[in-house]
Amino acid sequence: MSAPNTFMADLIPVSAELWLVLAASGILIWDAIKPNGDRSQMLTQIALFVALGINSGHLMAGNTLSAWNGLIVSDPLANLLKIGCILATMMTLHYSRHYVADRGMHSGEFYVLAITALVGQMLMVSSSHMLMLYLGLELMSLSLYALVALRRDHANSTEAAMKYFVLGAMASGFLLYGISMLYGATGSLDMAIIFKALESGGAAVNRPTAILASVADALRPERDDADGTHAEGGLRRRVGPERLDPARPPAGHRSRRGRCRRGLPPVDPRRP
Repeated sequence: MSAPNTFMADLIPVSAELWLVLAASGILIWDAIKPNGDRSQMLTQIALFVALGINSGHLMAGNTLSAWNGLIVSDPLANLLKIGCILATMMTLHYSRHYVADRGMHSGEFYVLAITALVGQMLMVSSSHMLMLYLGLELMSLSLYALVALRRDHANSTEAAMKYFVLGAMASGFLLYGISMLYGATGSLDMAIIFKALESGGAAVNRPTAILASVADALRPERDDADGTHAEGGLRRRVGPERLDPARPPAGHRSRRGRCRRGLPPVDPRRP
């Protein structure tokens, strides 16, 4: 009996997110069968109102719940921020209905993507783990990429979506690099453990600096030193005497003998 109880207990903190996912799936299926933008907008507003009621109930209860082994934490602050996200989405969809209708985007796809972006925001608000934070960010970002490119026959929309995707991919890579440095410094991706490690100080906090210094040393450009060693990517190796001989002509030197062998007239040294 403990396994079902644990499963149900994990669903309570994310009940609003699960409801929005189910609502988005239903709106998408219904719009595929009978397309109607006004009906999709009405159903979306109803789904958001229900999610607002669920989070308001959690906020009034004032309980702090966790789910999925601490990946998600539902506390009063998280519920308050979720309510703010839902209200902002409801207002955005309400005031943008004429803009969307004038540009031929008044369909179920627009509202489904808006719901999935909201779910990503709610996951980021409730996340207590770097992995869940990244998943919520990617869910929101992918939905926004599709929303930007929703006008398929518009060149500016397609170009903006491509640029947004490239910049978002680069930002995602930088974020993962920073998360990996935090994991190397603290040995965990849990935010509570990371905060404790940063507050305690010590050598563990200085590890990112050492990691960054090692990466910068590995990417250091090549150079030749006076002792006959060659530095390449932070590694040093001996070089031959021909690299250090000042009398050896550089690569691409136009010698008189070589031009004569190829049947070309010698180069006049007085000519500039």
